[in-house]
Amino acid sequence: MTKPLGVLLRTVPGLPFGRCEGVSVTGIEIDSRRVEARNLFVALRGLRDDGTAFVAEAVRRGAGAVLLPAGCFPPSGVAGMLVDNPRAALAAVASAFYGHPSRDVRVMGVTGSNGKTTVAYMLTQILEAGGRRTGYWTTNEVSSGARRFRPALTTPEAHDMQRFLREVRDAGMAHACIEVSSHAAAQQRIAGVRFAVGMVTPVTPDHLDYHGTFEAYLAAKRSFIEGLPPDAVCVYSADDPGACRVAEGAGCTALPCGFGPGAAIRGAEVRIHAGAAECAVGGAQALGPGGPLRLKIPVTGRHNLQNALVALGAALAAGVPAERALEALARFRPPPRRLRIRRVGVYTLIDDVAMNEASFDAVCAAVAELDFPQLVVVVALRGNRGPGVNAAIAASLARWNRRLGFAPLIVSQSRAAVARYSLDYRVRSEEVQAFEAAAAGAGLPVRLFGELADAIAAGTGRLRPGGALLLLGTFGMDEGPALAAGALGATDGAERFPPPTRG
Repeated sequence: MTKPLGVLLRTVPGLPFGRCEGVSVTGIEIDSRRVEARNLFVALRGLRDDGTAFVAEAVRRGAGAVLLPAGCFPPSGVAGMLVDNPRAALAAVASAFYGHPSRDVRVMGVTGSNGKTTVAYMLTQILEAGGRRTGYWTTNEVSSGARRFRPALTTPEAHDMQRFLREVRDAGMAHACIEVSSHAAAQQRIAGVRFAVGMVTPVTPDHLDYHGTFEAYLAAKRSFIEGLPPDAVCVYSADDPGACRVAEGAGCTALPCGFGPGAAIRGAEVRIHAGAAECAVGGAQALGPGGPLRLKIPVTGRHNLQNALVALGAALAAGVPAERALEALARFRPPPRRLRIRRVGVYTLIDDVAMNEASFDAVCAAVAELDFPQLVVVVALRGNRGPGVNAAIAASLARWNRRLGFAPLIVSQSRAAVARYSLDYRVRSEEVQAFEAAAAGAGLPVRLFGELADAIAAGTGRLRPGGALLLLGTFGMDEGPALAAGALGATDGAERFPPPTRG
C-alpha cells in the first residue's frame, strides 16, 4: 500500500519542508527501529522518550518523510512537515493512509476502569452469534481477520489502530469492538475513529501515576464520550457514579444499564452461583412487551452481571434482538483470567486479573458469596504503576480479610515472570514497601516472595481438602494458574498466555 505524501499532508495543518512532489509513503511508524523504506516517521514526545532524538536513525533506516513538532530543525534531504500537535497529525494521516476504515466499519468502543475486556468479549460473541463477523482489540487478544495476537497496549497507537480497522474492513467484517484506555483518549490515539457506540463500565481511581488526579482521569475518559457523533449511542453503568460522570459528556442517545430504578436496561432478582450468575432483565421498551427476560451468564459475580447488562445494551443499540443477545450471553466464553473457577480434585482454583482496588473489591465480593470453608490468597504485586496503587490494593485485601479470614496473605514480586515481557512490569522497591506498610497498618500479615513459583508453592501448601486458592494480579500472575494446577495434581494443566507484542 502506498499513498502520495502530498495527499497525506493535506489532512493536517503545518509548515511543509523539502520536496513533497513525487514522494510516496509505504507505511507510518513512530518507532525508529521499525522504520522501513519510504515510511513516514512521526516524531512523538512522550514521558520517557523523545521521538525527535531518533529522526536521524529513522532516515538512516529509509524513512522517506518525517512529521516533526513545530520548532524542530528539519533534516536535510527529506520531505515532511512541522506540526503543532504531532499526535493529532499522526491520527489524521494514518486515517487517510488506510482509507478512513471506520467510515465502513461499525466501531464500538468500551472504556472504564474495570470490565472493559469482559464487555468487549461479551459484545463480540453476541454479534458473532448473530452472524455479524466482528474484529476486536482487547487487552487480552486482537483479532482482525488477518492477524491474531496478544497486544502490548490496551488501545493501540493511532497508526496501528487505523491499520487494524483497515484489516477488519478488508476481511469483510462490518463490526469492530475495541477497548479505549484513558491513556489512549488523552494521547489522541482514537482521533480519526468514528464510533457508532461508546460504552462506559464503572470508573474508579486508576492510572493516577500518569493522569495525576482522579479528575484528570475522568476527563480523559469523558473526552472519548464527548467525541461520539450525534447519531451514536452511549451505553453506561448507571449504578456507578464515575461512569455516570463520564456519560454526562455524551451529545448523543444515552442508554443507562444497571440495577437501579433509573436504568433503561435494568437487572433485578440477582442470583449468584459458583461459576454462574443470573438476573431478570426489564425496563427497556427494546426488550419487548412480554415482560422481564432472564439473563444468565456462565461466570460468577454481580459485577459480571453489570458487564453483561452493558454488553446487552450495546447489542440492542446495534439492532440485535434481545432474545438472541441473551442466548449468546448464556453461552459466553470468558476471556482468560477473569474470575475463572475450576475444580482440581478436592480443591477449587480461582484466578482473576485484578489490577486495582475496585477490581479486588469486586472479586472478593464474588468469592464471599460462595462461602468456601478455607480460602488461601496469592497476589502478584502490580509493577511499574506507583506505590499508591499497591497501597490501595493492600488496604482492600485487609478489609476483605476481616470477612473472609485468609491471612496470612501470600505476595509475589514475580521477578523472573515479568522479566520475560518486552514491556517493563518490574515491581519497584517503593511499590513493595507501600504494599507492606499498608497491609501492616491494617493488621494484615504478609508473606513476601521474589518468585511466583515460590509463592504458588506456599499457597498450595496451605490448602486443605475443600479449600479454595484465589490467585490475583496482572502480568505477574499470568503463569500462576498453570503452576497451581500442576501443584494440585491436575493432569491437563491450565491455559498459558503468550507474551504481549506490539502487533
